Amino acid sequence: MMLVFPCAATEAGCTECSSSQPETSSLLQAKVLVNPAMHGHALEVATAVTANPVVGLKLLEDFASNAIGMDMAIDNSTMDVIYSINKSLEAEVVQNIMDDHALDVNATMTEVDHGIASCNHQFTQDSESDTKEGLNASLLGEKHRSSRENLKDVRTNQTDHCTKMKNTVTGVPSYDCEKPIPPLDDSTLAGSEVVENFKKELEDAIAALKPFDDQKKSCIKAIDEQEAARNESRDIQTSFESSMCTWLIASMQSCSSYQECYQSLQDNLAIKDDWLVARVQHRKLEFETVRRIQCILKVFVVDTNTTLAQRKKILADCQTKTIDVSHLNITIPKLPEKQPCNMPEDSKFPGSAVFHDSWYKDSAGTDYPDLQGMTRCVIPPKLRDFLA
Repeated sequence: MMLVFPCAATEAGCTECSSSQPETSSLLQAKVLVNPAMHGHALEVATAVTANPVVGLKLLEDFASNAIGMDMAIDNSTMDVIYSINKSLEAEVVQNIMDDHALDVNATMTEVDHGIASCNHQFTQDSESDTKEGLNASLLGEKHRSSRENLKDVRTNQTDHCTKMKNTVTGVPSYDCEKPIPPLDDSTLAGSEVVENFKKELEDAIAALKPFDDQKKSCIKAIDEQEAARNESRDIQTSFESSMCTWLIASMQSCSSYQECYQSLQDNLAIKDDWLVARVQHRKLEFETVRRIQCILKVFVVDTNTTLAQRKKILADCQTKTIDVSHLNITIPKLPEKQPCNMPEDSKFPGSAVFHDSWYKDSAGTDYPDLQGMTRCVIPPKLRDFLA
């Protein structure tokens, strides 16, 4: 590699070049004295390109244009500065650009992966909780069914005892309860059995009513048991319907929270995308600038067969050539499909005919006795879109 600029005139720090010497060999002089102004300009460029490549590029373009325009020779000390610029660019600026690019790529991928994992993890936990809630609600439904079957038995028992009580009264023999006529003659009173017979009839009537007392007690007990069973069934029905609605709403809330989590992640990534675009654009500009600087630096180091006109063209091309920066692109990946949100059907919950037929009829298809009116689930407005 050779220095490319021959001397055209004598200046401080430059030896005078022979005007008859060929243009391409004028840099083969044994020595070129240091040009303080050129050396200082080169140092200024070196400082600028590592601190701010965009500013440094402008300074370097001016430096190169002046050097080529004046056809000035470059001393070894100044050339050392030029070489150091290229090394610094690769070791510091380009490396920093690539490191920052890698950090942004990793940070973006990490945010996406962690965000998706967090949403899915929470949704899985919520779904498992919903499943347990649904199981508990179903068990309560079975308990309610058992309580209704028990109520049927208690009602039958009550009817049986109370009917027996009524039948006992019906079966009691009738007696003439008119008061007896006492004997007219006191002398015959001692041998009269009228009163005794009347007392006997009363005793027999009372004895005949004894089974009634027993059945009455059983009937009253059966009535109390029926009332207790009815109240228990109604309480369980209330709890069952409430539990079913809680399960439905919890399932809908889980789906809503999962959707909100995904939407929040998408919104954050959209914000990050705007921020990332600015960083990528700045990084591309920096990288492109570095490559143009390195292109210009090569103008100073070409073989001796390169003419002055060719060097000027190389310099001009450095300003317009296309620099590939596609490797610095960062594309935020599309989020994967969400897990399916298996919502229980609203038609199977309190207030629907399906629910009534499923839970409030016995095996013969007959409504259970003493059912309360069903309470339809009250769905919050923001969750209604999740109804199946």
